[in-house]
Amino acid sequence: MTDDVLLYDIDSYLQKTRQWATKNHFSAYTLAKSCNVAAGTLQKMFSKEWNPTVGTLRSIEKFMYVHDKDTPDFGVNLE
Repeated sequence: MTDDVLLYDIDSYLQKTRQWATKNHFSAYTLAKSCNVAAGTLQKMFSKEWNPTVGTLRSIEKFMYVHDKDTPDFGVNLE
């Protein structure tokens, strides 16, 4: 096995989530509160050790969709 970093679809998805949060000026704490998940759930979201559950990802995705839908640039962040 090589020392290359292997990326999987979930890694890309988590990175897009981080980028969305940064672009929209959400800290891990404010995003957690906005998504109705415990603040500690997203505490490590900006580190590679973050390992969210499917339920957490669904909550974030739903919030991102509603947030983007209510902004003039709807659809831009969903690509």
